[in-house]
Amino acid sequence: MTKGALSRALDARGVLLLDGGFATALEANGIDLSSTLWSAPVILENPDAVVDVHADYLRAGADCITTASYQVTFEGFERAGRSRADAEEALRRATELALRARDAVAPHALVAASVGPFGASRADGSEYHGRYGVPVDEVRRLHEERLGILVESGPDVLACETIPDIDEAEVLLSLLAQLPDASAWMTFTCRDAEHISDGTPLREVVARCGDVDQVEAVGVNCVAPELAPAVVESIRAETDVPVIVYPNSGERWDPIDRVWRDYGWAAEAWLDHMRDTVTAGARIVGGCCRTDPHWIGRLRSEVLARD
Repeated sequence: MTKGALSRALDARGVLLLDGGFATALEANGIDLSSTLWSAPVILENPDAVVDVHADYLRAGADCITTASYQVTFEGFERAGRSRADAEEALRRATELALRARDAVAPHALVAASVGPFGASRADGSEYHGRYGVPVDEVRRLHEERLGILVESGPDVLACETIPDIDEAEVLLSLLAQLPDASAWMTFTCRDAEHISDGTPLREVVARCGDVDQVEAVGVNCVAPELAPAVVESIRAETDVPVIVYPNSGERWDPIDRVWRDYGWAAEAWLDHMRDTVTAGARIVGGCCRTDPHWIGRLRSEVLARD
């Protein structure tokens, strides 16, 4: 990893386009994601399917693809009856597969290694409310074990994403500060345009992120798209760090019944919100859950079109 890759890409291109929902695209390609590990087992069991999804997003125009490591943790793998060795292999291979797709389809693109939140290891939706009810040291241990592996795997940047909790953010920031050559973005889940999911003011966590040199972009992900423009305004009022936003489709995940609610949101409405988000000043944009390569292609052609 070479520090500054994300900043240099922003300087060269102005606005960067991310990929969209990885699991959404896998499911559309017929992959079963009923495991509590979500898309993580596919890294080991069907690597070609992972490469295919990354390639689809690159062909749609993405400037940056995110690895499938979101839900890969040692604790989560052990809870699902898989070994720690499997988890470590999945972390390394997730980056390898993304790099393979990048090199074959779009060598200019960036690869971001997904660092999912503590809540992802629980598979209970707690990344949308935070306040996990466990000692902070437990959260630190989960992140510390895998951050070093992900950095060594060779991505361009770390995607510390879907963070709902100020304590977890502080853990990640302290660990990043110990990795002087690392680059990262930090994105949070929100209860509204002014607060992250645990109730901490968004401006407070944004200001804290601005204190750590390794953080090259800050923003939100997997939030309702209608929140995105106001979130950008809140962040820009607090920091000059580039703003990154990749909302979900507008549907809502029910972790109890493991189904999507409010089904039926259309790409047209999402694109309208994304257009407002870019106008508000977001520098890095893309999609999260329930968005797919078609949506990202339209975001490129209809919102971010450039000569």
